[in-house]
Amino acid sequence: MPRHIALHRLKQCFQFSTKAVKALAEESDELSDAERASLNESLPDLVSDTRQTQFAIMRINRWLSRTVGETSIAVKEVLMRVATEAVKQQLRWD
Repeated sequence: MPRHIALHRLKQCFQFSTKAVKALAEESDELSDAERASLNESLPDLVSDTRQTQFAIMRINRWLSRTVGETSIAVKEVLMRVATEAVKQQLRWD
């Protein structure tokens, strides 16, 4: 497969996945509006290593520790597909 096609597919997957997490966050009753905004801002830092990645991990771990049920499971599944390996190792799934 040509590299540009593979990159295009990867970009589409990333966009779909981040939209899915944002939509799930919008549906969650456990998040305040400020927490939703913070989570949405953190998503790019979970899929690439940046200076803000550690803060993003802290935010998502804090939110996941308070959520239950299908929303939490769905967010975890999406993040396991798109997060960097370093992020995956630091996420707490309890």
